[in-house]
Amino acid sequence: MAGLSLAFISILLAVFGQLSLKYGMIRHGEINLKINTLVKDFFHVFTRPFVMLGVVLYGLSGIIWIVVLSKLDLSMAYPLVSVSYVLVALLSKFLFKENISKLRWVSIIVIMIISRACKINLVK
Repeated sequence: MAGLSLAFISILLAVFGQLSLKYGMIRHGEINLKINTLVKDFFHVFTRPFVMLGVVLYGLSGIIWIVVLSKLDLSMAYPLVSVSYVLVALLSKFLFKENISKLRWVSIIVIMIISRACKINLVK
């Protein structure tokens, strides 16, 4: 059970890392990939508090995920990541007022169903 608990902690850290990165980028604005301003833009992006927080959370998620992989089969652990798709979509809708189409919801649900089916088959 420790492996599954750690997997969900890693997934939650990744979700909040993504939300933090997005919020930081909303506050920063769009990045233009112009060669003459690219370094300056990335410096400004990575000094934004929410972007830094997102990178830290995502980094912690990765470190915990390495521990998860030492405890669980990858074929069991990785399908659990599909939970993050639903969490990110729901939280993005409520926090950032993103418009999520019915097709996108159906796609997320299909991915979760397939992931769940893979997990069930692996456990048997």
